[in-house]
Order: sequence, then C-alpha cells, then structure tokens
Amino acid sequence: MLNYKGYSASYQYEAEDNLFLGQVLGIDHQIVFEGQTEEEAKESFRHSVDNYLGYCKKNNIVPQYPKLEKVSIKLPKFCFEKANQKAKQLGESVDQFFLDAIQKVL
Repeated sequence: MLNYKGYSASYQYEAEDNLFLGQVLGIDHQIVFEGQTEEEAKESFRHSVDNYLGYCKKNNIVPQYPKLEKVSIKLPKFCFEKANQKAKQLGESVDQFFLDAIQKVL
C-alpha cells in the first residue's frame, strides 16, 4: 500500500507485462501508474497524484479525496506519545502514522 498527499494506492507485479501496475483507491477518478521496478512504480504513483492535482487546479476542478471514516480509540498515554514522536521523525501527522501502521497489517 502506498500513501501520498492523502491518496492511497495498491500495486502489484504483472509478470506477463514485466511491470508493476497500480491504481489510486477510494476516488471515482481513475489514477493509474506503472514502473519497471518497484521504486519506479512508487515514484510514478507520486508523479500521477501530482499531475492529477495540477490538472484539477489548472482547470478549476475540486480534486476528489478518498472518503475517510472517523475512528476514536483509547491508548495509554505513553503509546500515543511514542507514536506522535515517531510520526514527527517521519515528517507526517500522527493520523497518517496510524493509517500507515494499520494498512501494513491488513
């Protein structure tokens, strides 16, 4: 699972095409990407999201963002503090940190 600027995507290797192919999830617009290596696919994902947002801005279109569900959880204070500290080290919000952690185990 990939995440960038509020967008998530899945990708997989297609042996027949010798490519990693992927698609942004959770929106009606189709944003696809590919790469010959996994790293190229990840870069292509980020580039595709940037292109989509640029296109929307240029054409005065409100970009679609994935619909998010609000969840409330209770954590011991030390867990939240450690997660918040790690999120800051990674340069992301604590919400994004938790989303990434959950997506890794799903």
